[in-house]
Amino acid sequence: MTRIRAKAVAACAVVTVLGSAVPAQAAKLAKPAQPTIVGIQRISTSGKFGDYRIFIDSTSVLSKSMTTEITSDLKKSCKIKSPSNSCVVKKLKINSYYRFKARSKNKAGFSKWSKSVQLMANSAGFVRKGYDSNGKKFPAAFASTTYRWKTLGATSKWTKFQALKRSGISSAASRPRLRPRITSCGQWSPMPTTTTVPAAPAGEPCVVFNVDGVVGLATTVGNSTCGSSASCALAVSRDGSTTSLFATGSDTPSIKDFYSAPNGKLYVVFLSPTRLVTAGPQCVFVEVNVDSGIPTCVDTEIMNVQTTFGNMYGLSNNGNPPVQFDNAGNVYYLGTVTGAVMQSILRVYSNGNVRSIVSDNISIRDFIVLGDGNVLISGTTTSTNANWIRNYTPSGGLKNLITGSMPTFSRVFADGNAYFGIQTNNGSPKIMRYQMGKSAIDAAPWIGSTMFKPTATEPAPTLDRSIICPSNGSAGGSFCMNSGVYSLNFFNFGSTRTLGIAGSPGGNGGTQLVQYWPTLELENTIVSNITIAYRINNMLLITGTDASGKNILTMYDPETNQEQIILDGSNEVEIYSFAYVPSTNKLMFNGLQFSDNKYVVAEVALP
Repeated sequence: MTRIRAKAVAACAVVTVLGSAVPAQAAKLAKPAQPTIVGIQRISTSGKFGDYRIFIDSTSVLSKSMTTEITSDLKKSCKIKSPSNSCVVKKLKINSYYRFKARSKNKAGFSKWSKSVQLMANSAGFVRKGYDSNGKKFPAAFASTTYRWKTLGATSKWTKFQALKRSGISSAASRPRLRPRITSCGQWSPMPTTTTVPAAPAGEPCVVFNVDGVVGLATTVGNSTCGSSASCALAVSRDGSTTSLFATGSDTPSIKDFYSAPNGKLYVVFLSPTRLVTAGPQCVFVEVNVDSGIPTCVDTEIMNVQTTFGNMYGLSNNGNPPVQFDNAGNVYYLGTVTGAVMQSILRVYSNGNVRSIVSDNISIRDFIVLGDGNVLISGTTTSTNANWIRNYTPSGGLKNLITGSMPTFSRVFADGNAYFGIQTNNGSPKIMRYQMGKSAIDAAPWIGSTMFKPTATEPAPTLDRSIICPSNGSAGGSFCMNSGVYSLNFFNFGSTRTLGIAGSPGGNGGTQLVQYWPTLELENTIVSNITIAYRINNMLLITGTDASGKNILTMYDPETNQEQIILDGSNEVEIYSFAYVPSTNKLMFNGLQFSDNKYVVAEVALP
């Protein structure tokens, strides 16, 4: 990972005497500052012994004449010579504990001894919080002068907000002109009357979505504005105001959920089957053209669509998107069929045709659609309660990948392979990798702990969690408690790295931003309890509370580990949802403003 390198600038002081410049008297040389051991890294192992590289804070390496000795209680030592900030201690006995400390020396004398650091010589080492794996201190966060935010106005509490994926927000000429108010999709009722009203012609539109000036959609709890239902969906304008999600004259069916998809379409799940046109079939799952507002039924057979995943062993609703796509643009979704016994039915919609991938005797907890049409499914056999992860191939084949375990998460990382968090019964949490090229799960965990001895069937992990965790893992935060298997969300940055939010907001240990691939590294955010994160291009927007409990919003660059503070807590807002709005190039968010205890909608202008 690329890190920011500090540049040392040397200055030569001079004094002027009778017009001549002569060197100033050199200041008296001071003893070195007390060093800090910031990392230990396993180099190699051979038989019963291992070699380890020990790092001190690189900012403490001040002069060429300074050396730092590293020593331990078991008489193992090495010496660091400037400008290096590390040395290698050789032949540490495996499974033995060592306590290392450091002391620097220059011509003026010795520094104080550093605080000791304990290492068990079978681990990968450790990295101190606030430093990278080479002993370089992360840069401090700074208040942004680029990103400006402003409150647009008061609003209700949004439980979800997603921006529409389109470049413009003007009206579309293709939008149909609706007749007077339709009361029941097929009955015309322009005004109260006791006479019989003739039925509308077959094929007339019943439901048309409002897309005039709309930049996104929001859901909120039922209120006087949108009705008394448990939740309701609203259209959000560029000024932050909300209006009906449906066009004037349209029926207004209750909405269960919506999903703004990468293909630019909007997918909406109605609370109950709804007619889109007069005399047409009822439909619960529709695809909406975001320019015209016209919905198209995806599947006329299903009566429900599952819209949240991840209620497994661990965090709730941390699963994959409910609507997914392969590289050919085919749409995958999970639902139940009308008249059938309630069970999981995974289907794919392709060029107007629908087919079931799996629909028999299973309960699906989560699924991943790969680009080539392979689907990785986490589920349970209904009749036996057996847990498994399976691969369904485009040709209809089936293969067990992992049996006996239900994953805590399933995601595709930046390398294109799938990864599963596994919490096993023997207390050995691990992350397993499914390699696309081999169509198989690796024998060795991707991330795990050498605390649990390798066996013939499960070798040592590729990445040992101890590289970022102290010897007593419970003291290392939410990631270290369970090797990162409980994660709120993941973010891929091209093909270079994958970051994850380990833990649960408000849970034991809070949350941590950690790089899971290609190496295991702690990240540099000052948000100590992350509630929401959102990727915009190569940046990660993070909100939550800092160490003092203040609600803040920051923009984090994983390439440089720099972080810009956008909301610093001086005008505190607890953010509930946010999204990038392409049509305005702004970030829009909703939350509770502490100064007046009101829900607000606000925006951040991006460069």
